[in-house]
Amino acid sequence: MFPELGMPTAEQPRHYTVRAHTYPWMDTFDGGLVPCIAAHGSWLYNAGFKPGARVTVQAVEGRLIFDLVDPPKEPRLRRCNAFEKYIADRYEPKPGHVIHYEHPGVLVREHILAPMGASTQDFAHAIGVSQDLAECFLAGDYDVDMDLAERLAPFASTSQWFWWELQQKYLAPR
Repeated sequence: MFPELGMPTAEQPRHYTVRAHTYPWMDTFDGGLVPCIAAHGSWLYNAGFKPGARVTVQAVEGRLIFDLVDPPKEPRLRRCNAFEKYIADRYEPKPGHVIHYEHPGVLVREHILAPMGASTQDFAHAIGVSQDLAECFLAGDYDVDMDLAERLAPFASTSQWFWWELQQKYLAPR
């Protein structure tokens, strides 16, 4: 947020307020008493927190405050999540078969939003785009650009390159 202030360290922690959202389709803890809150990883990264950093989270007067506990010695190695594995298995090359990739928006609609029962409006709020853009994307009428890939990555716990490559494979000549 304020790079000129320097990076937070364990000796000099800095407090950052980061936007966070809850939606009806998100999970809860303690039998539904405490909502599970999602904070986009890019917000934390832009505030100076590096991948693998341990942070504490405090809820104060309707705000979430993230504090750096200790900086990571080395960046955490990212592992594929279930959605990435599903896509890899679904589009695994098979001898004698031509692979036809689906539009990334259709994959999000059918394999992420539908099982959660999330609406287009929930999705639009979660990734920070207009409902019109979300509807176009989910219908397959709006392609993934770098901005959208950056927004989809924390939403689906993937990398932005995953979405960019998926879009390029969809656009590749058949």
